[in-house]
Amino acid sequence: MCYGQQRRSLSPNRPSRTNNALAVNTLRVRLAETEARLERARAREAELTRRLEEMKRFVSVMEILESYLKQKFLEQQDCLGELKKLVFCLIYSLHLLIYIDLRSLTLGCIEGIRVAWQRSPYNCKGATYLSGRNQARDTILLMHDMFCGWK
Repeated sequence: MCYGQQRRSLSPNRPSRTNNALAVNTLRVRLAETEARLERARAREAELTRRLEEMKRFVSVMEILESYLKQKFLEQQDCLGELKKLVFCLIYSLHLLIYIDLRSLTLGCIEGIRVAWQRSPYNCKGATYLSGRNQARDTILLMHDMFCGWK
């Protein structure tokens, strides 16, 4: 009796053949879904890998461009510095030339004014009029008289 009771108690715990077939089909469906998801994941991974490589190439090109532009910028800065030096030298030279020319012109004018004053009918004081402490004031007055007409 014990043997028979044991057998009966094992029967309900055992799945039937229909249950086994149903479980196998369920597992097959789940396996197919998992394989499909895996295939999509692999396709997505391949796409992402392709895009990553494309971005790496783009970044590499940008780094090359950045390096080139930095080099050109530094060269332009050096050129600009040299150009500034040249411009400052030219300005200084022009100022110096203008000063020398104005000084020469002024000295020439003063000499011309002296000669003209000496020949002027208004030269009451003689050639000594343009000498002494008031030479600048006298020169301006004489120039005014010469350019504005004799009084």
